[in-house]
This record gives sequence, structure tokens and C-alpha cells, in this order.
Amino acid sequence: MARIADMANLHVAWRAVRRNRGDAGLDGMTVQTFQAHVETHLQRIQHELQAHTYTPTALRHVALRKRAERQPGDSATGPVC
Repeated sequence: MARIADMANLHVAWRAVRRNRGDAGLDGMTVQTFQAHVETHLQRIQHELQAHTYTPTALRHVALRKRAERQPGDSATGPVC
């Protein structure tokens, strides 16, 4: 747990979320809102992790539509290599 709660590790996780342009969660906090007070938020998360009181928010369910069936000769899509 100590490695997870390490501030350097929390900064790595934050950079990954920011790089992936994470969307607001169920709590409605956007990346921009988190960024405005990033140190405060990371310190709070670190404290909760160390105190074993951290409870992640539930994931937001997002339905993804399936792509249309690929037609032979369709150059718009190709095999995944």
C-alpha cells in the first residue's frame, strides 16, 4: 500500500489521466477542475489511502455501439496487426 500511496506514484497516475483526457466521473469533477487544485486533491487521496479510508467512486457505465460489419474490399478499415 505504501507504494500506491507514494506521492510520486500518484503524480504518475494523474499524468496518465490527464494525457488520456479522462472524462468527468460520477462526481462530476473534470480534469480541468482537478488540475486547478491538483496538490490538494492528491494529498487528500494519499491521506485516505494511508488511512485505509479511500473509497473510489463507481465507474460510469458507457454503452459502445458496435461497428458495422466490414464489407470485403472496404479500405476504410483494416486488420489489426
